[in-house]
Parts: sequence; structure tokens; C-alpha cells
Amino acid sequence: MELRHYWQIIRRYWWIISLLFLFGIVAAYQYYTSNRPTYTNTLTVNITRDPTPNEPYSGYYSNISSEYAADDFTQVVIGNIFLRDVSDLLKTRKINISPEELQGLITIERKHRELYITVHFEDKGWSLAINRAIGDNLVINAGKYVAYGNATQPIRANLLNMPSDAPLSGGRNLLLALIRPLVGLIAGLALAFLLAYLDNSLRTPAEVKETLGLPVLGVIPQPSNRLGLLTTGTHYSNDSLKPEREEVTKH
Repeated sequence: MELRHYWQIIRRYWWIISLLFLFGIVAAYQYYTSNRPTYTNTLTVNITRDPTPNEPYSGYYSNISSEYAADDFTQVVIGNIFLRDVSDLLKTRKINISPEELQGLITIERKHRELYITVHFEDKGWSLAINRAIGDNLVINAGKYVAYGNATQPIRANLLNMPSDAPLSGGRNLLLALIRPLVGLIAGLALAFLLAYLDNSLRTPAEVKETLGLPVLGVIPQPSNRLGLLTTGTHYSNDSLKPEREEVTKH
């Protein structure tokens, strides 16, 4: 098949190719807007309970209860009361963000007595500021959110890692989004050539000659509808719009 045949197929099924390419663009836009790159940083906090005076077994029970307290803080940190305090603290630092918005930016994981609090945000400076405010609020008000009814065993939050940088995550999302229109274009071309392969119609003199191996003696031209529908053997001139009889020569 010559290159001009490929071009004819593309022209014939251009609407299929364009439609699938358009679907790819829409899919790329939806993917990119829902997976925008964000700046990510992680804060590490150790949650402990002080041992009671004269506690036997070298603070064993305090260590066990510290793990329970750390487990409780996985819910405290994403709760609206804690985040309201964080939001108020951020306002004093010229950052205005609501507790509801903060909830969608934070993920938390517990390992033993350590909490790993991760903030994802589109602005690098705000991403760091939010996590620092979370850490400061935990250190100052840890005992405010979890109470065990024993004032001699206060809850303490000790910062183990305060993030100083927020690397960009999800940088490949733009590339993954751009792949979708390309896939749509390839799918459209593949479908067009499949339909052309299944179509047994002969549309051009070249296709007739190539398929049948016979010369083409004549072609019936397509009628022109610029001035209206034509009747058999009659057409209308551009000047007078009057019917003129065509002479047909028979051989």
C-alpha cells in the first residue's frame, strides 16, 4: 500500500481519529487536575507517658501505655479540634487556612511510639509551615487532647525530625497526562485502518485497477448541488438559472 493510500484512509476516517484524540485530551486534563504535583514533607514525633513514681518493672507499663497514646494521636492529629488549633497558630504566622482544608492535606502513620505526619501542598513554603505548626502544637498541647485521668503521667510529644525541605512529588504526572492524547491518537489510527481493511468497497479508479487488474474506461462524476438538485439530463446555468438540455452521445 502506497503512502497516498494511507493518507486517503486517514482523510476518510478523520472523524474517528479526531474523536479518540479528543477523548485523550479530556482524560489528560482530568488526570492532571486530580493528580497535581505537590510539595511533601514529613514530621516525626515521639509520643510518651512519664512513668509514675516508684513504678515497678522499670517503666514497663508506661512504655505500653505510650504506644496506646500514640495510637490515639493518629486520630487526634486529623481531628477538627486539633486542626482548629493548628489553623489558629498558622493565622499568627500570616497563613490563613481552615481546619477542613488541613484535613485533606495531612496523612499520618504510626510505628511503635513514633508518628510520621506528612503534609502535601502545592506551595513549598506553606507545606513546611503547616507541618511545623503541627509539630509546635503537639509539643505545647499534647496533654490537652488525650487524658487518662492521671495527672502524674502526662503525655509528652517529642520532636525527632523537623523537616527543613519539601521535595516535589508527583512530577511525572504531567508526562503521564500527555501520554493519554497520544494513546487516543494511536487508537484512532488503528481503528481507522481496521475499518479500511474490513471495507471491501472500491472508491477510486486506482483501487479498481489495482484490485481487478483492468483498465478504467470512464468515471461517473458526482453531481454538483450548488444550485439545487439536478434532474436527469438537465442542469441549471449560473447566469440564467434556466434548464439547458445536455446532449448525450452514445457509442
